[in-house]
Amino acid sequence: MSEYRKELEKYLTMPNAHINCAENTSMALTDALGIGGGLEDARYMAAFGGGMGCGSVCGALIGAESALGRYMVSRLPEGSTPIGDSCPELRELAAQYHERFCQEFGSEFCRELKEGWVKGQPDGCKDLMRRACDLMEELLRERGL
Repeated sequence: MSEYRKELEKYLTMPNAHINCAENTSMALTDALGIGGGLEDARYMAAFGGGMGCGSVCGALIGAESALGRYMVSRLPEGSTPIGDSCPELRELAAQYHERFCQEFGSEFCRELKEGWVKGQPDGCKDLMRRACDLMEELLRERGL
């Protein structure tokens, strides 16, 4: 099992934690990348679970993209501030991840994922979170990051 998956499983199996998809994915990825703050990070992602609570953009996608942003910013020279177009590699990676996510699952929208891909999985959204973490790991490894 990859480090990404190990970190995710840690949160998925935490008793009575009530951690949503965006929180789980973001925390697992930032922890695996060595930049995470554990459960403290969850508070920043709380509003994004369940497609922002209304079935819109998938929380696992948002959590993964958030972790990607945090990771890429952590690699910038000290004192750099990634504003606008000052971090083109991040924008490129974010677009690639989004494209891969949509290709893998058929949609970026929570309500569509729950009616489609998720419905056919034995562990539902947890399986989607697992695969979302795998996709990020694959992308970063391909790029040597």
